[in-house]
Amino acid sequence: MTAATDFPPDTVWIVVKARQGQEIRAKGELQRQGFHVYLPMKLYEDRKRPGEMKASPYFPPYLFARVPVRVDEWREIFSTYGVAGVLGCNRDRARGVSDQVVANIQSREENGYIKLGLADGAVHQRFEKGQRVVVDDMLEAVHLERVDARRSLILVCGLFG
Repeated sequence: MTAATDFPPDTVWIVVKARQGQEIRAKGELQRQGFHVYLPMKLYEDRKRPGEMKASPYFPPYLFARVPVRVDEWREIFSTYGVAGVLGCNRDRARGVSDQVVANIQSREENGYIKLGLADGAVHQRFEKGQRVVVDDMLEAVHLERVDARRSLILVCGLFG
């Protein structure tokens, strides 16, 4: 892992949206172009094969790339294989994600993977519409609605610095 202070001051983390199922390809292509890329991964037990572990992106289809603030210095990302787009930028400048957000995610890693787990009582917790939710002690969100017995729709707040 590279510490936030190891990067030039005129660079920021951006959120790159990969095409469906192409996060690893997008990561490789971006690295080949010389970008520093961070793709958080999770390790989980395969439901169909108990005891067998699988790896997958933690925030599909998103990954992070460290780029200069001025978009004209990294515009080629938009035409990179596996990349669908970039969140939070306009024609001239990138709206970066705070270094603290990325550092917080990286701090959750153990042997290269984000540790998964639920806080005590989280399985039975019910959220009201508009209630503040903290996801894995990393992201602040607002609960919008329940999708089914195991999933809810949330709106992530304050991702960009």
